[in-house]
Amino acid sequence: MEDSVFRTPPQLNRWQIYYQEVPEAVLNPLGAEFISADVEQGDTIYWKMPVENVSTSDMSDLLVDYYLYDNNNVRRRYCITTLSCIAAWRYAECFNKIQYTELSGH
Repeated sequence: MEDSVFRTPPQLNRWQIYYQEVPEAVLNPLGAEFISADVEQGDTIYWKMPVENVSTSDMSDLLVDYYLYDNNNVRRRYCITTLSCIAAWRYAECFNKIQYTELSGH
């Protein structure tokens, strides 16, 4: 099946793709909620953020790494946590808190 004159590709009667889907997680900012209103030095910030599994495959445990950038644009890690399994098309809510004294320059 070669066309040496016009160099057109062969016409396929059937084309199949085999794949194994993997779970995919996304943050849903529409469900994000800051539970702390006004924050002063020494206060604690609380918030929640939904993490959704947007695939048809169940997800095993998910490692979540929390960090912020300080006034000098330096990345500061303050928490690592694990979310339990998230079923397909379901979500889990991450609840977190930061002690405001941990944030330098504020």
